[in-house]
Amino acid sequence: MKIPKVFPGVSTGQLIITSLVMNTYPDQRERPIRIWLPPGYSQENPQNRYPVFYMHDGQNLFDSATSYAGEWEIDETITALIAKGDHGTIVVGIDNSQDRLNELSPNWPRILGIRKKINQPSGELYASFIVNTVKPYIDTHFHTLSNRSNTGIGGSSMGGVMSFYMLLTYPEIFGSGLLFSTAAQLYKYASIKNFVQTKISTMNDYPRIFLFAGGLERSITPYVKRLSHLLIKNNFPKENIATLIDPRAKHNELAWAKHFPNAYQWLTKK
Repeated sequence: MKIPKVFPGVSTGQLIITSLVMNTYPDQRERPIRIWLPPGYSQENPQNRYPVFYMHDGQNLFDSATSYAGEWEIDETITALIAKGDHGTIVVGIDNSQDRLNELSPNWPRILGIRKKINQPSGELYASFIVNTVKPYIDTHFHTLSNRSNTGIGGSSMGGVMSFYMLLTYPEIFGSGLLFSTAAQLYKYASIKNFVQTKISTMNDYPRIFLFAGGLERSITPYVKRLSHLLIKNNFPKENIATLIDPRAKHNELAWAKHFPNAYQWLTKK
């Protein structure tokens, strides 16, 4: 673990970057972790604790200088909501790597043409790293509300796939999930259907799920309804699911930043 450093690339709040060993992987790879603390957070005030939202592709969340094609504007959005009465949330971004497709993919059968791109899926190891290394680190070093009702997971594209996997695999850990532009079209639908049926059949606590896609994401858009219907058909509470399709939105950070506020507010409302 590297010594955490304060990073100036946010307009509000405080961004701390550290690095953790992904000890679930045989090669013991390390990963930068970006921890955004909302305005008002103070290490000297342990009585004031915050929910935590874990998100994939950490480089794209807070600073356009580190992102591939724009940022989610997480810090600006939550700060604006705090001004309107929101308590605030600690947001933890797990950076991606050159092995992103494999790390964010569960070992589900892929469609023809994707098997060469996702040739060694390791999503189970990546998810375990977040649950067993990242979350304990955050709960130990920061003033968090660590119970499931105050713990969320989210991401876009492959990050949506991984968030979907983690929500249903660890419902005792995550009480909410933000699934934007979920790339479910890369997998054989029968495998997703079997996964959902298996996980929900043993579930006692149901998380809240927000599904979003842009209308211009031709292969992804239908999965907002398909995943929602699949969950409900398997006795997942309908009231725990929110769906949104923006007809003009594309597959990019601009769309995700635009709709993050509504998703965040719906997922965190009590």
